[in-house]
Amino acid sequence: MGVVAYHPPRTVCVSNASFKFFSSATNLILFISFPRWQCFLFGRPLSVASHHFDTRMPSHIDPEIDPNGRLFLPNLHIFRLAFILGNIVDDAVSIRPVAYEKIQARDQELLDWMDDLPSELNLDEYRLARSLASPLPSATRLAVQSIILRTSYYHIRFTLHRPYAAAAHDAQRSSKRKSTNQPMSEHMAQSLDTAVHAADQLINLVGQARPDLLVNASLAVPGHVHWGPFHCFSAAMFFAFQLIANPDQPGANLFRQNIRKVVEVLSNSRGVAIADKALNMLTVLSPLFDALKTGEPLEVREAKKKEVLS
Repeated sequence: MGVVAYHPPRTVCVSNASFKFFSSATNLILFISFPRWQCFLFGRPLSVASHHFDTRMPSHIDPEIDPNGRLFLPNLHIFRLAFILGNIVDDAVSIRPVAYEKIQARDQELLDWMDDLPSELNLDEYRLARSLASPLPSATRLAVQSIILRTSYYHIRFTLHRPYAAAAHDAQRSSKRKSTNQPMSEHMAQSLDTAVHAADQLINLVGQARPDLLVNASLAVPGHVHWGPFHCFSAAMFFAFQLIANPDQPGANLFRQNIRKVVEVLSNSRGVAIADKALNMLTVLSPLFDALKTGEPLEVREAKKKEVLS
């Protein structure tokens, strides 16, 4: 059928007649790339990768269906993000060391993707709230697509930099040693800044949009909004582990503030299974990342950590 990457490359123009097939095939890739990424986050990556397929973007759509040529831009843009994500996961599960230059290259692909975001999806806070409350399905659809695409982008970006960001505090502790790898320390600091910014943007976007989603009866169902708690929980855990590893690092109060925002989002999503479980986990871990008492000895901190994690 031309889905599996087995046959030689072709130079056929994909027309409107094959758009329906394209949609089915690329949906297959889409629903492999994102679940594969989520499985990877939970330690069980799928063996099927996006490079196992060679479907293409359509080159022509019937003007009677889409007169201005922009109707399917959000769909095409999420497919492009899925392809980028597939390459990122390939690097993440590789048994070979991944050079930091490749991390930077993948990050640039994400930045270019965001720069090319269709204008109708690049909504500011007011336009997003107005579109979510609109009685017009076309406006509401664009608002929901805008949130889904941008939160996925922020989540992928901070996940890409998370391994280096998590090690940044170790580099800070060893910065006075002569054996410190200065370029690697700079990479870790750069990744920490990028990851913190992306996670902060994700939480703010979901936190701002969440109330407007819940008051719209057509959107306030788990099938539409389960991704919000998932994305926010991952961002909150990133900040939580940063605080657990180094509770006195610069920006610690900002990290705690973001976690509190996520707790509020999860509390407003009670009844959604992932939100309930995420809220329970953050509640259990809260003694480890809440503001510490002034002058609390390191031994007390370690004892508390051992008690909570046991």
